[in-house]
Amino acid sequence: MLPDDSVLVLAYHAIADLPVSSSIRPYSVPAGEFRLQLDAVERAGYRFIDLDAVLAGLDRMAPMPKRAVLITFDDCYEDLRTVAGPLLASRGIPAVAFAVGDRLGGANEWDAAGGAEPLRLLDEKGLRELRHLGIEVGAHSLTHPALTTLNSRELAVEVEGSRERLEAVGVPRPRAFAYPYGRHDAAVVSAVKRAGFRIAFSTESGVVTSRTDRYRAPRMEVRMGDTGIRLRVRLLAARAPAVVRRAARIRRRPRGDAGRSESSGVDVGAEGRFVRNTRADGDPPRSGDAPTFSPILVGEIDLADDASVSAAARRLHGPYRRARVLVRVHRQPLGFLEIDLSPNPVSREELLAHVDRRLGAELRRHLERDGLPAAPASAGAIPCPADPPCVRAGRYGQCSSPVSVVVCTRDRVDSLHRTLMSVLAIDYPEFEVVVVDSAPRTAATRALVSQLADPRLRLVTTRTPGLSVARNCGISESRNRIVAFTDDDVIVDAWWLRGLVRGFTRSPDVACVTGMVPAAQLDTPAQSYFDSKVGWAGSMDPRLYDLESHRIDAPLYPYLPGTFGAGANFAVSRAAFADLGRFDEALGAGSPAQGGEDLDFFLRCILAGHAIAYEPAALVWHVHRRDVRVLRSQLVGYGSGLSAFVFKHLVQRDTALEVLRRVPSGIRRMGELRTRTDPAPELPDRVWTAELAGLARGPSRYVRGRLTAPRKLGPRGTDRPATVSPPPVAEPSSTPPWPARY
Repeated sequence: MLPDDSVLVLAYHAIADLPVSSSIRPYSVPAGEFRLQLDAVERAGYRFIDLDAVLAGLDRMAPMPKRAVLITFDDCYEDLRTVAGPLLASRGIPAVAFAVGDRLGGANEWDAAGGAEPLRLLDEKGLRELRHLGIEVGAHSLTHPALTTLNSRELAVEVEGSRERLEAVGVPRPRAFAYPYGRHDAAVVSAVKRAGFRIAFSTESGVVTSRTDRYRAPRMEVRMGDTGIRLRVRLLAARAPAVVRRAARIRRRPRGDAGRSESSGVDVGAEGRFVRNTRADGDPPRSGDAPTFSPILVGEIDLADDASVSAAARRLHGPYRRARVLVRVHRQPLGFLEIDLSPNPVSREELLAHVDRRLGAELRRHLERDGLPAAPASAGAIPCPADPPCVRAGRYGQCSSPVSVVVCTRDRVDSLHRTLMSVLAIDYPEFEVVVVDSAPRTAATRALVSQLADPRLRLVTTRTPGLSVARNCGISESRNRIVAFTDDDVIVDAWWLRGLVRGFTRSPDVACVTGMVPAAQLDTPAQSYFDSKVGWAGSMDPRLYDLESHRIDAPLYPYLPGTFGAGANFAVSRAAFADLGRFDEALGAGSPAQGGEDLDFFLRCILAGHAIAYEPAALVWHVHRRDVRVLRSQLVGYGSGLSAFVFKHLVQRDTALEVLRRVPSGIRRMGELRTRTDPAPELPDRVWTAELAGLARGPSRYVRGRLTAPRKLGPRGTDRPATVSPPPVAEPSSTPPWPARY
């Protein structure tokens, strides 16, 4: 795990509900949302501290506080005294506010270039009153310029002048400085040191530890919409170690006519605000990204946990007009609610009424199966026995078998960090995590695993790139009889492993278990289109698949893509893997075919006489690609992998006739999918053609991959079964189970 002796510094601007037309609206936070964010930080196990505690840790006069948060505000708007300050004072939460020395009582004229309406800044009297609210005042320059554009004389005036100006109006000598727009270089840092400041903050995300450069202290900007899953994602992402960020050389892009920080490569938007392009860190949707697209807020509730329902109701507001809520009871999914959030926020009572209208029948059936009295959600908290029947094991085994979790990655350390943090927080008695770094080009993954320093975590590397190669390596390195696979772009649910393991207890024929993969974000047209296309979260009912009594009545079965699950969420018994052979290394991401390895493995499992169990409670949240360009590349790979998979089984002697017989049905299905996933007008026309382009390439790329794959074909076109030794008898883990999320 990451060392707990670290401080996460949160940066706010205006605490106000600005008009939708305002160019700085994404950087404001309404008062109600600010209150929810404070609640979420506390629920995540953080405690609030003041600047004294941070400086003591940096000075090595005291240990750096553990899992702590420091609240900061830039610009000192009037709402700091009237809204945010009283709220913080009522909770005993300290803060630091950075004032622009020569603009006291004025307005934020530096935002005018971006078309922003003026917002009133605190005057001298208001600034002095902050002390009584527990807010320390720091400096934010004299006039809010981009300091990296100034000469040495101008720098001295802006930096030293800001400190002198604040002292002159009766504020205690400022100890902290915040760089306007987050921009700084060596000359700016030197000027801040000479002015006598003890710490200076940027807008580079990260945490403050005892080893942090105090004049480049990181902060995480908090914005409108940062609640629920989004805020959890951003808190996890911000805690990535600085050494990992440097090794990964994370790229950021400007927004509009952006400038660039000479020292750190940070981009600055046209309105003068720091903008990150991490794509998966939970940044709110940007106005102007898609004129007609309406982002969807994603969340979840458990009806057996009244606190989760109340918390969700508080989050159903803000810049979103729609919400998608996964409704669960006793941790088992019931279904999704699509809720209209305009024109007014949704109350707790209205949320439960939505549940009754849309999922009332499913709730009654669930409670009846558990032997509990059936009652509507609006009647109150649902009964929650300690061990409801819905979470118990089936007839064929126990739900506590040790598990090996394999996470394959390649040079995506930011998303990997988020995934690993969620995996390590799983509520399960005994598991290990094998991270497979596929032909890495940097040392970033090794640095991350080293920094996490969790005894359950191991790193192995492969010389050959490719997802199938990495998975084959991971299962060879695993030690337990059940091996679970997930990707480095997901957030796993706290009960993910319990759901997967329960699937193996449903039948002695089960060799593989898959789970549900809903979208973690639907903020952009690209994410919405991809989600409608893949349909990874369509079914809420557990079921079995095989060639006998549990087959489905469909012309393409069992060759129907997407029937059994997704490669981002499945588990295999080690014995079945030894029987079926390895993943086909001519398929999968990183191979010439670019995909299809999961389709192939699931099909081989069924054709070999095994069963696959689908467990919707085995849930991982997938962070879809936000960017259209990246989405198109992904769709090309999906199309190529699909046709490579079909071609493989078309040229195999024992499956060729079965595939040929299904070709007409397959063509009809492709047409149906094209109709259902017609892109929104915000997406360019070439998006829908991307998969067609991939489909045309798949067969030749599979042939190329097969010619270069190191292993010979075995039965059914698989690699010859790997020699997989029986796993060692697992010793009891000394690591206690992690607490449940609710």
